[in-house]
Amino acid sequence: MRKEPTKVDQVRLGQKIWAWNLCEQCLHGRICEKFGCDGKRAKNLTRYWTFHANAVIDYMSMTGKCLARSFELHETIFRAMGVLQEQPSLAREEVAERAGVKPAEVDLAVRLMTMIPCSYETGCFIIMEQGTNPIFWGPTTRFDQFLEQALPTVDTPIKLSAQQASALMARKLRKKIDFRIRPTNDLREHLRLDRGRRAILVFHHTAFLKEHLRLSKVLPPNSSVQDCLRLGAIPRQLALEYLDSIHKILFPLADRTSRRMLNDHIRNHAFDHDIIKFESASFRNPEERDCGYSYLGKQLKELLDEVEHPLPRGRVGKFIQRNSDSRHMMLATLAGVAFAILLGFLSLIVSSVQAWIAWQQWKHPVNN
Repeated sequence: MRKEPTKVDQVRLGQKIWAWNLCEQCLHGRICEKFGCDGKRAKNLTRYWTFHANAVIDYMSMTGKCLARSFELHETIFRAMGVLQEQPSLAREEVAERAGVKPAEVDLAVRLMTMIPCSYETGCFIIMEQGTNPIFWGPTTRFDQFLEQALPTVDTPIKLSAQQASALMARKLRKKIDFRIRPTNDLREHLRLDRGRRAILVFHHTAFLKEHLRLSKVLPPNSSVQDCLRLGAIPRQLALEYLDSIHKILFPLADRTSRRMLNDHIRNHAFDHDIIKFESASFRNPEERDCGYSYLGKQLKELLDEVEHPLPRGRVGKFIQRNSDSRHMMLATLAGVAFAILLGFLSLIVSSVQAWIAWQQWKHPVNN
C-alpha cells in the first residue's frame, strides 16, 4: 500500500532537499497565505512525492523494516543528505561513516536527491526488484565522481538546427519511426531509445528539475558540478538541457498537437502535471537562453540517426537488413556476374545452333 507524504511532510522534505523557506502556516499544515513562501510549490510536485513514497516504502519492505518507523528512516536519510551536500568530494564509505548510516541508506538518499538509482553492490536486490537497473557506486569512489560517471557529457555541445529540432518532435517521431513516448523515473534514461518496446523514454519530472534550478540559480555562470552539489542540486546544465529537450524539441508548446499529446500523456501515462507549464523566469538566468546539449549530445545523435536511417520493421524489412551487409553484397554481386556469364554462354549456344540450322538449309535446300 502506497502512502504519499502529508502536506507537513512535503514541505519538510522540500526544506531538507531544496532549502525551502517556509512560513509558520506551512510548518503546521495550515493553508499558506504568505507571499513568496516556497511551501506553495509543494502541490506542483505530486509525481515526485509519489516517487518518493514508493522508493521509501519499497526500501523498508525489502529490508523488513516496519512502515510505521519511516520517520526514523527519514531522519537517517537527512543526515546522509547533509554530509553529501557539505562534502560532495567524499567517498561513499566516508559518507556512510560520517553520517552514521548503512550503505543502502546512502543509496536511498542519493536516489531521492538526484533520482538516480545506485547500489553499493552489483545488482542490488532492493532496486532490481523494483524493475530499475542501478548504477554501481564503489566504496572508494567520490560522490562527485560517481555523478559524473552516471551522467557523462560529450566533448563538444550539440546545437540543433531548426530543421533537426522539427524532425525530433514527438508527433513526427511517432509517424516516421513508430516510436512512442514513455515515462521514466530514472534521470539517466532521458531520451534513451528502447527498441524492444519501440519507445523513447522521457524523464518527465519537470517540477523536480525546476526546484534544482531555483536552488542553483544563485551560482555564477560556468559553475562546476561540485558547486551545484554543495547546494544539494543536480548539475545546472543538465536540468536546463532536459527541460529544453522537452519544451523545445519533443513537445514545443507553440504546437497545438504537441500540447494535446502532452495532456494525453499526463492523463494516461502518469506524466508530471507540471510538464505542460512552460516557464523560465523563476529559474533561468539571461545568459542561459540557448545553452546547447552536452549531457544529451549522444542521445540526440542517436535519435537523429534513427530518423535518417530507421531500422526496418516487419519480417521482410528485417530479412533485407540481415542480408544487406558488405559480405552479402559481395556474394550478391558475384552471383549476378555468374548469372550474366551463364546467360551469355547460353546465348552463344543458341546463336551457334541457329547458324548451324541456317547453314544446313543452304547446303541442303528443300525442293517443292
